Amino acid sequence: MRTWLAAFMLGRNGVDHLNNLLFRTAAVIAALNLLLLRQIGSVPFLIAGYALFRTLSRNLSMRQAENVLVLEKCRRVKAILSGAVQRAKQRRDYRFFSCPGCSSYLRVPRGKGRIQVTCPRCGHRFDRKS
Repeated sequence: MRTWLAAFMLGRNGVDHLNNLLFRTAAVIAALNLLLLRQIGSVPFLIAGYALFRTLSRNLSMRQAENVLVLEKCRRVKAILSGAVQRAKQRRDYRFFSCPGCSSYLRVPRGKGRIQVTCPRCGHRFDRKS
């Protein structure tokens, strides 16, 4: 049985990050529908069907390109969330400003009064109260 399955999956995409994400999304939507509406509906089945299609697909280049795109998006979301968490942890000691020139976040110590802030990234100067 094991060798048959290995032979069957040879040359197929298999399970990757996007498939895991799709299956989990389908499970969460199905659970929410059961809790709130007392029925599952067709959306979780469509999502799970697409994940199964991706698992059994032989078009490896297309599936890998999709997976790389999703991994990049997930990396960006994680970076944004980790930056927000770090800023939230430091809110007591620092004020955070967005630079009007390049939109990067700048950290300034609290309690220094009105100060002139210079962005190290673009060199833009602006006045803020810390």
